[in-house]
Amino acid sequence: MLQVGNTYTRGEIHRILGGGVRDYLPHKDGQVFCGCFKKETNPNAPDIVLPGRGTSIQHWAEVFRAQTNPIPVFIKRAVNEWEYVGDYRVDRWTDEQSEIAEYSAETNRNDITSVLFLKRHDV
Repeated sequence: MLQVGNTYTRGEIHRILGGGVRDYLPHKDGQVFCGCFKKETNPNAPDIVLPGRGTSIQHWAEVFRAQTNPIPVFIKRAVNEWEYVGDYRVDRWTDEQSEIAEYSAETNRNDITSVLFLKRHDV
């Protein structure tokens, strides 16, 4: 149903896949259904995702890390335009402060709690 390269609104993503319309990792019933990433906070997305602080943010990053199934990933291109870029899963991750520091310096963010390295899953 989703087409790589097409853009969708968060409402459409919600209707198609479920989960919340504001979460960066929309979820339901304890599982992450897709990823919605902004380039200003995740400049290397979809390949690298930088979860920030907050109980919910960190919890869903941990759930995503543990999942083995790939999820559809969307990148925000404009107001309410999210481009579907393919299905990805976490290939590896780190919470090592030295690696986090590199991405913090690159992005000018001081709230990064881990680094998720994603791999595209070709169907």
